Amino acid sequence: MAELTDELPVSGRPEGLVFDGRTFFVWWGQGADELDRVAARGGRVLTFPSARACVDAADDAGWQHDLDTADEASYRSTTDLDPALRWLRGRAGTLDPVAGLNLWNWAEDVARSTGQPLLPHGGQAAVCYRKLVAANVPWLFELDEFRPRWSARQLTVLRHVLGTAVHLVRTATR
Repeated sequence: MAELTDELPVSGRPEGLVFDGRTFFVWWGQGADELDRVAARGGRVLTFPSARACVDAADDAGWQHDLDTADEASYRSTTDLDPALRWLRGRAGTLDPVAGLNLWNWAEDVARSTGQPLLPHGGQAAVCYRKLVAANVPWLFELDEFRPRWSARQLTVLRHVLGTAVHLVRTATR
């Protein structure tokens, strides 16, 4: 595991997450290496109860951003990860590919920011990730739409990777 130090995007903005039935905000943006990160301290993600509280903390700390702080609606975006959690719990018959890809990507940002190991990227995990990307942005693959079909092995890999993602996000944000 990497050394637990403070992490901060070079320039960021608040992003809301709906996770485990609660909504919280994180300070998100690209790091100096141009990879996405969230503000973290001592291996824990800094969370805020609202976009406004997140921006106020950023302003108080002198974090760089180009937000119009008077226009709160412009920075109140929220990503709902709970549909992926419902699938993992067996409460949904199919994985919502938007929530699945969002959970995977947010877990990567959290891992990178807290010094935790990244999610698996090789073999069937790479195939699963590519299918989730294709379902979300089919035009990147020169498709009008894409609905993933999963083999039994791929479903096992998806459950493992996304289960790991849930654990990573849960432990880093509590």
